[in-house]
Amino acid sequence: MASFKIILACCLIAFVSAAPIGGEFGGIFGDLQNSLNDEQKQQLKAIFTNDALTKQEIQDQIKAYFEKIGGDALNKFNELHGTFETKKDEMIKKVEDATSNMSDGAKQLVAQIKEIKENMQITNAQDQEQMKALFDKAPEDVKNELKSLKDLFGGNHEEHASA
Repeated sequence: MASFKIILACCLIAFVSAAPIGGEFGGIFGDLQNSLNDEQKQQLKAIFTNDALTKQEIQDQIKAYFEKIGGDALNKFNELHGTFETKKDEMIKKVEDATSNMSDGAKQLVAQIKEIKENMQITNAQDQEQMKALFDKAPEDVKNELKSLKDLFGGNHEEHASA
């Protein structure tokens, strides 16, 4: 189920906040990280770890932060943001295609997940709480039906199921 939660993350922050901000970004974040000095990395981490901010506030502050830095960091941020938007759109299309023949209960759960993920006026903690509550109350047959999507999006991520 957790892989399904990640699939429907509908904004840059959902992807970026999944990265280990306290350590090395690595992977696709490596170029962006390499364009920042240690102080800039700490300032960026402070934005990500501010639990009082809504998802929209985090996204806005990150964008403003990179606009303030400018130069190579801004270019790499914009490139990464574009990549995430493209991947997000691809994943949403895959989910829509994969769920088109599922039960009404599964379709309803997917719609509720999407609604939570698109709600930028809540904090990341509230997002996680709402997702957990949604899955806790979902019927087992619907949960099992949605588990079939795991293979479509990279296999088993059950170790994150309580997130």
